[in-house]
Amino acid sequence: MRIIAGQFKGRRLWSPARSLVRPTSERVREAVFDVLGQHVIASRVLDLFAGTGAFGFEALSRGAAYVSFVERNSASVQIIKRNAEELGVRDRVSVRVGGAAQALNFFVGARETFDVIFMDPPYDAKELDLVWRQPALSRVMSQNGVLVVESRRTSSERQTPDLLSRTFARRYGDTLVEMFRLGEEE
Repeated sequence: MRIIAGQFKGRRLWSPARSLVRPTSERVREAVFDVLGQHVIASRVLDLFAGTGAFGFEALSRGAAYVSFVERNSASVQIIKRNAEELGVRDRVSVRVGGAAQALNFFVGARETFDVIFMDPPYDAKELDLVWRQPALSRVMSQNGVLVVESRRTSSERQTPDLLSRTFARRYGDTLVEMFRLGEEE
C-alpha cells in the first residue's frame, strides 16, 4: 500500500503481516480525494475505523493540518504509530484506541470538531449502524465539514441521520462511497 499524491507521494505504508484489515483501495482513495479537492488543505481529519491509517496519511500528504485516528485493534494501532514515525508526522496525529462510537462521545465532550470525517468499517461490522444513529456524529463535524462513508451497502438500506444530507454517492465495484454535509441537499 502506498500514498498516491502530495508530499509523501509514492511512500509505502506498513500494514499488518496478516490481513486483519481491508484497506481502502488506491482507486477508491484517489477518487475520494479527487472529489474532496482543496477541502483537505489545512483541515482537521478524523479517521474512524482507521485500520492501517491509509486515508489519514493520504490526507496529511495532501495538506491536512492534523489527523486523529481511531482504531480498536492494537496491532493496527501499532502500525499507525509506526507509519506516523516513518513519515515524520507524529506531531500532526493522535491515535485513540477503542471503538468509533465511544470516540465520538469523547470528541463531543472535548468540543473537538473535524473538517473531514472518514468512516470505513469492516464490511461485516455492525458498528457502522451504531455510529450512524449517534447524534454525536453531526456534532463533531465542523460547519463546512464533510463525512465520507465507505461501505458495501446500498444507500437505500440506511436512513440518513438528521442534520446530514447526502451530497455524493458512487459505486466502485462492490464499494459504495457516500459523502454528507450538514444540511445540504444532493
